[in-house]
Amino acid sequence: MKRLGAALLAAGCALSASPARADLSRDVRELGAAFEKSGAVRRLAPRFVERGGLRPLLVAESWLDPLSDDCVTVVVLGASSSTFVLRFLPTNDALTWPRGENPELSVAGAAQLVRCGVRKAMLSRLALEMRSPRGVVEVLVARGPRPFPPLTRVLAARSPGTLGSSSAAGPPARAEPIEARLRAHTARARREGASAVAKRDLTADADGRGRALFELESGCHRLTLLGPARGNVPTDLDADLMLGGEPEPSASDRSEATDAVVLACVGEKSLATLTYRGAPPQSAVLLLAERYPLPEALPSGWTPDERARMSQVLWQHRSTRVLAPVATARGVSGVTLMPFEVDPSGCYVAAISSVRGQNAGVALSVELGQRQAQNHGGPEGIGTALGFCAGGEAVARLNAEVRGEGAAWLFALFRAGKTAIGEPAE
Repeated sequence: MKRLGAALLAAGCALSASPARADLSRDVRELGAAFEKSGAVRRLAPRFVERGGLRPLLVAESWLDPLSDDCVTVVVLGASSSTFVLRFLPTNDALTWPRGENPELSVAGAAQLVRCGVRKAMLSRLALEMRSPRGVVEVLVARGPRPFPPLTRVLAARSPGTLGSSSAAGPPARAEPIEARLRAHTARARREGASAVAKRDLTADADGRGRALFELESGCHRLTLLGPARGNVPTDLDADLMLGGEPEPSASDRSEATDAVVLACVGEKSLATLTYRGAPPQSAVLLLAERYPLPEALPSGWTPDERARMSQVLWQHRSTRVLAPVATARGVSGVTLMPFEVDPSGCYVAAISSVRGQNAGVALSVELGQRQAQNHGGPEGIGTALGFCAGGEAVARLNAEVRGEGAAWLFALFRAGKTAIGEPAE
């Protein structure tokens, strides 16, 4: 009887596991078929992993050439109830990215990573750590000219859905009166060296919307809309800034805040339209306009638009006080490796900005011997900046990665200071 009971239990476990395994295999086939429309796909052997196990995924080295311009996507699928983490194993090699990479936690039993250009090399160290008691995982690796779409577009059941709204832990924060916020914003503008600060009174319509038309002089502009509180409930203003006749906003603020802030840099006088929404009906809204000069260090041979775009990248990364660039470069979409001689005791700011075409992402990295650093502008950013000190190295290898159709970029390396041994930093 004991043997019969054990056999029945084993059969029951096998029957209960079979549908889950079948669903996993079906998901892998569907995702692989969808990815094959955009590139090459490989399905690695399934793995059984127990809790605490750290298993390298062993992506083929032939797919990870850092000098090629394509993208590699890695997808790991398990049972929807399983939990695991993708992480990078440490290394001391030169062309690696051992730090600055956060673990990728699975959601609904799935995780996806995408790396393009020089950053593909890091996928050779990708490993899986199981957090569930145990489970079988499937691995798909896809390679193509651009990143593959999120797996949830194909496997809707793997989407976690929308998150429920969290309940407030207490009464909502009360916004200070407009006058107090205006004084605080104005004082900050003076501290940061604004060349002009002006305010303008606006009135929202019956729907809490409004717009303002004005001219922007050459420079960087921070426009702040200050709205009133609606009783004890703070106003949540959103804003869009359009330059010239552009149909898409040059800057937007969708945050949940009483005030809306947008930033734009222009190389020459430009017409601008600022639209807003979220104010109480027929309420008074205050616009504070701050103007800052473009960095004088930018080359005069650049076009006004190029000077403005680079200024915006430097401004967003709080690197406006730079010396004249020691090197500049131009390029088009893809991955470009640029070695530069540097002062071993010097510190630098590297900045890159897209100046033409449809920008789909900008990233910048630097290698200094065994040390690396990287930054990216996010999906909506026009560029990014990266600060570093040579630390005794005479050559800095900078890697520019720009994605987008017809994209062209402008790069500049600025000297930011000097840190000789035994001397205070400048």
